Formats: sequence, C-alpha cells, structure tokens
Amino acid sequence: MSVQPDPVILKKLVLSKQLFNRALVQTNSFSNIEHLMAVITFDLATETVLNAVVSSLEPNKTPSDGIPSLLNQVDKILSDKNIGNVPDRANIVSVHNIRNDAQHDARYPHSSELSDCQTYTRDFLKKIVKLVWNVDFDKITLTDLIKHEKIKTHLQSADEFLLNGNYKKAIEKATIGFDKALSSVGRVLVGSTSLYSHNKIVVTDPFGRKMAGNDTITKAFERMQETLRLLALGLNSLDFLKYKKITGTPLYSLGNEEPIDFIFAKNDPTKDDAEFVVAYSINSILTIEDKAGDIEKPFGKNPDSIF
Repeated sequence: MSVQPDPVILKKLVLSKQLFNRALVQTNSFSNIEHLMAVITFDLATETVLNAVVSSLEPNKTPSDGIPSLLNQVDKILSDKNIGNVPDRANIVSVHNIRNDAQHDARYPHSSELSDCQTYTRDFLKKIVKLVWNVDFDKITLTDLIKHEKIKTHLQSADEFLLNGNYKKAIEKATIGFDKALSSVGRVLVGSTSLYSHNKIVVTDPFGRKMAGNDTITKAFERMQETLRLLALGLNSLDFLKYKKITGTPLYSLGNEEPIDFIFAKNDPTKDDAEFVVAYSINSILTIEDKAGDIEKPFGKNPDSIF
C-alpha cells in the first residue's frame, strides 16, 4: 500500500524531476560531453528517488551507497512493507552500467544507449513513484519554482498541453514564456532587440544616398546580441540552436504581447520535441532567475532604462 509523501519527500521528487529534465536537455545536445553527462544525470535522478524511498519508508535507516546496494535495500523494504518489488530493475542496472562506462572509462554513449537511458529512467521513475507514493511523476512540475507569475502561467499551460498530447501548443506556450524571460533580461545585458519584423537597421549606399533597411546587417546584429545574452546567462548556445530548430522564432505585431505566428517552427513536432522544448524552457528560465533575480527588474535594473 502506498504512503503519503511528506514535504521533504516531495522536494526530493521535484529534485529528481529536475535532474531528469536536465538529462533530457543534455540528451538532445550536439555535444558528446553533454551526452556523457546525460547518462550520469539520469542515473542520479534514479538514485535520488531510491534514497527518497528509504527515507520515506524507513526513516531511521541510512540509504546504501551505490545503485546496486541501494536497489537491494529498497527491494527488501518494499517487500517487508508488502508494497511490491522494485520495477524494471534490470533496466535500471543497465542504465547504471552505461553510466559507469561513461564516468569511469570516459566512453561516450551511443545514440541508442542515450535513448534507452531516457526511456528506462522515465519508465522506472513513473512506476516507482506511483507504487510508493501514488503520485504521477509526469504531473510533478518544476513550474512552481518559477517566480515570475505571467511566465509561470505560460509554462503551466505548456505542461498541461504536453500531458494532453497537444505537442504544438505545448511548444508554443513554452516558447512564449522563455522568450519573455530572455528578452527582458537581455535588454539589460545587450540592449533591446526589435520584436517586430518590419524594424530593420537602415544603411546608405557607398555614396551616402539611398537609405534603406538592410536584412543582412539586422540579422547579424540580432544574432550577436542573442549569442551574448546566452553567454552572459550561462546558457548553452548549441542547446539553444536545437531548441530554435523546433520552435522557430515568435513573430509579434505592433501592440501585441502574444506572437501572431512562429516563423520556421517545426510543422509536426513529436512528443520528444515537446518534452525537450518544455524541459529546456523551464531549466533556462530557472537559470535566468537564479542569475538575474527579478525578471521585471533584472540585476536590480529597469530593462527599458537607457542607463
């Protein structure tokens, strides 16, 4: 029979979800180092939940060191409490072995191993959290950690659309929330970038005549601003490129806070696409808030101030 999780256990479950989401982003990276870190982080998400099982069901016991011993300890506790057995044990051991190869032998995981680690870890976390605490792991949300209420609302909507299988709307809502956070803080760091497609940098011909908007220079300047924003906030530029390949670019019209379209967005996004975008957006917003503080007044400054 499942037990009621106390506030400390709930925090551990949120931490495990945060680790899983971080690994999900790392899995989608172009970097082999990030792939290596992903399997380590998936393994850590599992270990965090196993430790929580021991703390919840046998608070006087110390969790064992290492996944193999911890699995044995949890299996015995579950059996003694007539709750059941550790689900998908062989799969979790497989993830741990891939993690050992990555961490101790510096062997980069293959794409098939990354996919297995993601699937095995997600399935295990869903099953054991349901078994022990009767909690739906998919509904454990990190959006509650976001401080900015309007941005939080967008990410809460993204979570709901993701759970309901509307992957396009989940991606759009997550993108709106992340875009608002990045643009607000970015104005303090590198100045304003136009949200409107008709605004361009105006240049003249070599003779100082024929003033006209220049798309090439405008795009180059915006990309430099974008790169500086990411670097200043500690966000991975390669992950951002993967993110943009799915989300496209929000297109705003004058006077509207919501985008009227998403230029070059992926037409038929998959569940994996939506999970990555939502996880990336939440993780990035939390990183931005951690570094900048209040998004409305990042670093204690007004984003619209010229000083």
